[in-house]
Amino acid sequence: TINDYAFYKCAGVKSIDLYPVMTTVAIYAFDLCTSLETINFYGTEDEFNKIFIDRNNDPFINASVVYKTK
Repeated sequence: TINDYAFYKCAGVKSIDLYPVMTTVAIYAFDLCTSLETINFYGTEDEFNKIFIDRNNDPFINASVVYKTK
């Protein structure tokens, strides 16, 4: 889980690395994270789509996802 407000207003975050064990992006975790462009996901698209994304995480939703499968 990425906790509530974890990256709130973190304008310097351009990319993040995530793994299939991550199941939740909590409320406001990436709100106002204006520079987020890329999510490197070390799993499949199906695994990524199982992640629960709570409200107010538009930068996360709008970022490009790069799947880094084996």
